[in-house]
Amino acid sequence: MADFNEAEVIVSQRGWLGQTLPWFQRLVLDRSQIQDFRAGTTICRVGDPLTGMHGLVSGGLALSITPDTRGPHIAHIALAGSWIGEGSAFTNEPCLSG
Repeated sequence: MADFNEAEVIVSQRGWLGQTLPWFQRLVLDRSQIQDFRAGTTICRVGDPLTGMHGLVSGGLALSITPDTRGPHIAHIALAGSWIGEGSAFTNEPCLSG
């Protein structure tokens, strides 16, 4: 697992956060913490309460959807620098995907 400084560099240079102003980057990063998830861990499910934004530092993440009664199906693969949960964080609504 990366240390906090390494993690900051990855999520602030590779993802959408890198497209924002430095003061906003600092605001987001100052409210961040490092968490380590084992492979196969569910971070959130559709409708779960807001858990915050998650910036991916290493590894990969599969975003699954279950339309109707079919699925789940992998809809997106996120790599280092990607973020999930920002939609819910900005709208203050439950998780929109899982």
